Formats: sequence, C-alpha cells, structure tokens
Amino acid sequence: MAPRSEGESPERYHRTMDWTTERAIDLLKGDHGGPNSVPRRVWNWLVVGSGAVIVGSLLARGHYTVRVRVTPERSMSAPTALTVVAVIVFVAALIGRRREAAGLLGLAVACLGVATVWLLLGNHRFEGPVLMNFSRSHGLHLTDPLASVPLAFAALLAARGVRRVAVRRRFGAISQSRA
Repeated sequence: MAPRSEGESPERYHRTMDWTTERAIDLLKGDHGGPNSVPRRVWNWLVVGSGAVIVGSLLARGHYTVRVRVTPERSMSAPTALTVVAVIVFVAALIGRRREAAGLLGLAVACLGVATVWLLLGNHRFEGPVLMNFSRSHGLHLTDPLASVPLAFAALLAARGVRRVAVRRRFGAISQSRA
C-alpha cells in the first residue's frame, strides 16, 4: 500500500485504496486487462494463421514423403503432425481470447509439440550430418539442437501463463475478503 500523505484524511486514503484494488480486480476479471496482457488481435491472428496452416497441411498430405516416428513400428506423415500442432494452436488461441492464462498454457503445449515433431522427424534434407550415433537408426544430427528454440518459447509461455493464474488467484482472494 502507498503511504498516506500528510494532509490526506484516513477516510479518503482508504476510499482511494479500495478503488485502486477494485480497479485491479476488475481489470483481471476478464483476464484481458492491464498493460501486460496479450492484445485480442494477437489471439485473432493466431486463430486465422493456424486455420490457414491446418488447411495448407491437409492439402499437402499426399505430396510429402517425410515421416514422423511415433513408435519404432508406427509413423505418420509430417503434414499430419503439423496439422495436429496447428489444431492445438487453433484451440489454444480460441480459448486465449477469453482466458489468457489457459491460452498461454495451450500455446506452450503446442511449442512442446513442435520441438517433439522436429526431433522425431525422419530423414529430411535439413537434418545435416550425424554428430553422435546412438544406434544404427538413431543419432544426434547437426540441426537437432534447433528444437531448443520452441522449448525455450514453451518455458516462457508456461511461466507467463502460470504467473497470470497466480495473479488472478491473489486478486480473487482480495476481492473475496472485501465482500
């Protein structure tokens, strides 16, 4: 709480602090208030962009032969894996338009999916030379560390989403104690 100025009456000070707390609670109720929230237009662009990726990857399914290894015996085409990740982004963006914290956590899951798909991607022209062999069919390629980029984004998005949940809970407890 801010200290009370010398000429300010106690009633006016408490009325001002009550208004400030209530204003902060009102901003957080819709989960899209305050200077640090994600603008609604960003969520809208994510919905439109992921929708375009879904359509494009479904159209490209028959044209690419790169496979993603799900298990040693099973695999799926890379465009199908891209479709799955794009659907996760689409749903997370739709949810994020209303509940920012849930949308951020959904985007973190999508980033984990991107990193996983990159690491499990079969032979492709961007894999580079093998740096370390693990077995006859598995190894660490030159471009495999690139999976750390979406992992870093996932960590940042998850941290921001968890922080938004913690702030909502803290201000929710304040608003319930004032009722």
